[in-house]
Amino acid sequence: NKEIKYKHYGKIIERMIEKAVEFEEGEEKNALIETIGNQMKKNYLTWNRETVSDEQIFKDIEELSGGKIKVDKENIKLTDAKEIVSKLKKKKNLKKAKNSNNNQKSH
Repeated sequence: NKEIKYKHYGKIIERMIEKAVEFEEGEEKNALIETIGNQMKKNYLTWNRETVSDEQIFKDIEELSGGKIKVDKENIKLTDAKEIVSKLKKKKNLKKAKNSNNNQKSH
């Protein structure tokens, strides 16, 4: 019942960050942080439909971890926001087309 700090990221992201804190520094932790960061970026763009910088995502990870995670910005690269938005638009268009086809079949 704990309040979600950033609703656009969701509780699962907060829990993933809590688990990432427990990992030892190294490649595996960096891979986990990169995965979490990409999901955060996708969630952010889903809700806001704007661009978001990697720097903002990294800052949010550090804040959500209570400062326990310091993002290795040299070795962690997130997916470009344009690529994420493009995929989200394609997914939305496919969903619309599918719904349109279903509506036509039911008439």
